[in-house]
Amino acid sequence: MSLFRYEAVDKTGRVVHGVMDAVNEQQVTQKLLQMGYTARAVYTPGAKQTTVQTAVPHQAVSQAQAPAAGGAPVSVKSCVPPWALANFFRQVATLVKSGIPLYQSFSDMAFTTRNRHLKKACAEMQQALQNGQKLSGAMAKFPHIFPVYTTASVWAGELTGKVDVALEEIATDLEREASDTRYGWIGWGLTKLTVVFCVFLLPCLNISKYLNAAFSNTTNEALKKMFTIFVASFFRALPIAIVVVAGFFAWGRLKHVPGVRRVLDSILLRMPVWGKLQRYRSMARFLHVLDSLYAAGISPATAWDAASLTARNNEIASKLRGARINMPNAERLSDMFQIAGVFESEDIGMATAGEKSGRLPETLGNLSYVYEDKAASLKTAGRIIAIHAIIISQILLTGVAAILMMTGYRQFLDPFLNGSMGP
Repeated sequence: MSLFRYEAVDKTGRVVHGVMDAVNEQQVTQKLLQMGYTARAVYTPGAKQTTVQTAVPHQAVSQAQAPAAGGAPVSVKSCVPPWALANFFRQVATLVKSGIPLYQSFSDMAFTTRNRHLKKACAEMQQALQNGQKLSGAMAKFPHIFPVYTTASVWAGELTGKVDVALEEIATDLEREASDTRYGWIGWGLTKLTVVFCVFLLPCLNISKYLNAAFSNTTNEALKKMFTIFVASFFRALPIAIVVVAGFFAWGRLKHVPGVRRVLDSILLRMPVWGKLQRYRSMARFLHVLDSLYAAGISPATAWDAASLTARNNEIASKLRGARINMPNAERLSDMFQIAGVFESEDIGMATAGEKSGRLPETLGNLSYVYEDKAASLKTAGRIIAIHAIIISQILLTGVAAILMMTGYRQFLDPFLNGSMGP
């Protein structure tokens, strides 16, 4: 049996593409009829493939035509806040859907957007688009503004002829990221405030100094001495607090360094809950884009190249790209599923069955939904764990403060207790 690529029409008139194991072209046609499809074209193994889709004509795209990502990891975040970037893509998608040319859309966005980074990029991208450059290529020139996965998603939209859909999906992903970021800022903000507060407060909790000052002087002198002790403790802690705050700022910058980002992605995948969440989200996005590309008749190699860059975790994206490099002439997606090392055995089995039955696009779509559901469940669990962790940390810090205060109080009372119990 050989692997045949086919183009068929379903009962609603929708054009579908796929591959099927069969003895000859007649068997492919017969199987398609049994599935409720009408064959339009069957391509024999090794034959030159031509795309005859009626809805959106396009040309085969080689990997060399892929938009350059500048070597940046796929998970490096934009210098533009996610909510501003989501609003930007949503507006561009609306303009494109209304029939306005891309170059005109970016010309309009250059006047309406408030973010200085986006405003500058829009002007240059408008010129590039007007000169005939693809949108994905124009975006790739600004990796600090447009993350790799957004550029790859637009590239996939260009391959399928659905740039407006790709822009809307990017906006939806960024809106979800903006929502998650707001929750993250709350937790991370409380953590930073707690650490800085502890740096200043804990040295001041040795109340034995204050009690000794209060009971060894007159009222006015006691207040002055207690204030002096407090100020001295504050200024002793001030350099440490400055170092801690500077460390937080440095960490925020350091996370954008490509090498550090790669290491963090690798560590994140090995965390109990958040590692699975990252994996499920990355796989859901990859499979969704791969499904849309494959259903549009894009060759498996090109479809894999574009979809692998949409995974949000760099380690997963690297493994997906590695599968393509190790099998440059692969015709079966199931073979690349197996060599990638990121899919479960059930996923590989479903892909293989989908290819043999000619229902691979449907199989990819189902797998994408499965991973999306898993990610949604883990997201809720992750938030619950994060909230519990914050509450527990606050309780522990309160306990430490109470212990320090009681220790200081006991140090103050020890001389009186030892004196009253002496001979």
